[in-house]
Amino acid sequence: MMQSISGSAGKDLTNKEAAEKERTLTSDVLYWVEPVSLLGAGYNLVTASVESSAGSDGSVSRHVVYCALRKPVPRENTAGSGQEHREYLKELTYCLKHAGTVRLTPDYGANLETVKQVLEYLAGHRRNFDLELRLFGTIFQQQVWRALRAIPYGATQCYGDIANAVDNPRGARAVGMANNRNPVSLIVPCHRVIGKDGRLVGYGGGLDIKEKLLALEKAVGWR
Repeated sequence: MMQSISGSAGKDLTNKEAAEKERTLTSDVLYWVEPVSLLGAGYNLVTASVESSAGSDGSVSRHVVYCALRKPVPRENTAGSGQEHREYLKELTYCLKHAGTVRLTPDYGANLETVKQVLEYLAGHRRNFDLELRLFGTIFQQQVWRALRAIPYGATQCYGDIANAVDNPRGARAVGMANNRNPVSLIVPCHRVIGKDGRLVGYGGGLDIKEKLLALEKAVGWR
C-alpha cells in the first residue's frame, strides 16, 4: 500500500491526516540543479517541488518532493544541448514512481527557498530545515523516514536502532532499503544512519558525500 504524506521538515502528520492527502501528483514537478560545495568538494544539489493553490487569494503553496546531493555527471555521459542533467532526472523520476506519471519542468524560482536553506546548511549556518515536504512511498518507508527525522543534528544511529524505532527489530536490511529510496536525503537525514560496527555503509549519493556530511555536522557541533 502506498501513501503520500505532507508536512513540514520539523513536523510529522498522523496516519489519519496522511490518508486524507492525495496519493498522486496532479501538477508539474518543478526541478532545479544547483552547483554547490561541501567541505571544498564540488557537487550538484538536485531539488524538486510541486505547487498548489493555498487559498482563495491566489497564493501558492510549495512542497518539496526531492532534495539530494549528487556527484557531477562525467562529461562523456552527457550529450549537451540541455541534456547534461538527464541522469539526475532519471533518478528523480524513479524516486517519484509512487506519485504516478510526472512531468518535469525546470524552475529555479520554485526551488529558491530550498536552495537557500541547503546552502546555509552546507556552510554550517543551519541545523534544521523549515520546508514543507510531500513524500511518496510505502507505509514502511514512511515509518522509517519519520524515524530518521528524530536523529539529532551531529548524531548517528545504526540501522538496527531505526528498525527498533519502527517496531521491526529484525528489519535492519529493510531499513537500509527504505533509506536508499529516501527522496529528500538532505532534509530527512539518512546520512546519520551507520553500520552497527560504526562503518559508513550505504548512501545513494556515494559514501564520500555521507562522510563529508557527517564531518560537517561534527565540526559545526563543536562550535
